[in-house]
Amino acid sequence: MKITGIGSLPHDSVIKAVAYSLRHDLPFLPQLTGLGERMISQVMNKNELSKKYQALQLFTEKILEKNISQFKIQLAGPETCGTSEVLIIEQINSFLEFFDQYKLKPIIFIDEPILTLKSDHLNKVFIELKNLGVNSGLHSCAQFEWEKIECLETTYISFDLNLIKQPEITSKIKIAGFQPFITKEFNYSGEWISSNCGLASYTEKDCEIILRNLENHK
Repeated sequence: MKITGIGSLPHDSVIKAVAYSLRHDLPFLPQLTGLGERMISQVMNKNELSKKYQALQLFTEKILEKNISQFKIQLAGPETCGTSEVLIIEQINSFLEFFDQYKLKPIIFIDEPILTLKSDHLNKVFIELKNLGVNSGLHSCAQFEWEKIECLETTYISFDLNLIKQPEITSKIKIAGFQPFITKEFNYSGEWISSNCGLASYTEKDCEIILRNLENHK
């Protein structure tokens, strides 16, 4: 199994946060709540990316330096932000323009901790990503019915294995999220694992334990 992370980290240093992310099989752009970053405001305000995502430049430099071909970024979705797909797609285009100058293309995850699927705004985001030729994923730590997720035009589904019974057959690539300090063996047949949510509420020491536990289950 391979390991990734959700996004938010407690680190008070961009350098340490990026180094931590790069230890995962699928590195992720750190979102640093300790430095004032909040996923909803990152989408909703109009500041340039480098001001909203303080780790972006160093993360990109390290991706290039280490010749990493796959990495992910994540941003809050329309349901969580209480908006239409328009602002989300604008942010996506800003990211794509930024990475295009380095000839990089991220996997883009839409983070929906508030997930009801009462509107079609979320799937419109995924359809646009598909039209742009961008691989995409959904992360949600909410409880949902897998059948309602299956129709979304996305490749990856990142979910909390404590809340969601994993389907035996699915067209999606599953990323099972586990409770942070799990040490016992578990029955999981997928290719990817992660923590079940972001790690911003933990400590840097906790993050080391969490990553080690995940590595022990590879």
